[in-house]
Amino acid sequence: MKTLSTLAVCLAPIALSACSTSILPTAEQLKLKEFRENIAALDDDYMDGSDLPSAPTEVRTAAEWDAAARELEALGANFKLPETDDPMTDAEFQREFARLQALAVEYRKDDPQ
Repeated sequence: MKTLSTLAVCLAPIALSACSTSILPTAEQLKLKEFRENIAALDDDYMDGSDLPSAPTEVRTAAEWDAAARELEALGANFKLPETDDPMTDAEFQREFARLQALAVEYRKDDPQ
């Protein structure tokens, strides 16, 4: 329990510092003419909160979920590996898999999120 408390104390400043990176308009910016114009130009075609349903309306029934699951199971049961002229060995497959994983990691580094 002591370790958990120590961990919480150490991680709290890090978690709170993440909150400070949010870019919110300052009071001075709210008074700017450009800001008011941008707010006025926003699309106001949003649904009113009172018009929203209290619960989702497009929910599948249990029977529909079961039918979809059976379709997927049937698809998987009928799957056959394609025949190739030059199949990979296990070692070649592992090397190719590792290469593609590295490419995916590099691709994610460019993601702005």
